[in-house]
Amino acid sequence: MTPETANRLQRWVTRYPNAVGGPASEAEVAAAERRLNASLPPDFREFLLRYCTALVEGYSIYGLRPEELIMGPQQMLVEQTSLHRNTWLPPHLKGMVAISADSAGNPIGFLPDDVRVHVWDHDTGEILVLAESFDAWLGKILA
Repeated sequence: MTPETANRLQRWVTRYPNAVGGPASEAEVAAAERRLNASLPPDFREFLLRYCTALVEGYSIYGLRPEELIMGPQQMLVEQTSLHRNTWLPPHLKGMVAISADSAGNPIGFLPDDVRVHVWDHDTGEILVLAESFDAWLGKILA
């Protein structure tokens, strides 16, 4: 994460300490990547290693394990990605890694070999770019 985004997120954490989880280990992140059959972008990996999960401005950012404060098993990265891949995503988007969802339940995440953050609109079938990176997307929602 850029220093600016890291500072904004730290201010959020200071105001809402129960809105983030504890750090994930490198082994947890690597295991998630194996289960997802995907490499996670470096800035998202850094987020997971620092916070594992978070609730930021109404967005639940999926983590690697349930956190008592805000998360339940239905909001974990691997499980949510598997649910979307196996239930709703069209074949050409089956490689998407879901990191969150918008207010309409549309998955937000990464496509294979693409660090940009996308949203798939399940009503229209469109895939839209929300930000050029996880850091940029997080910066937007923290603005």
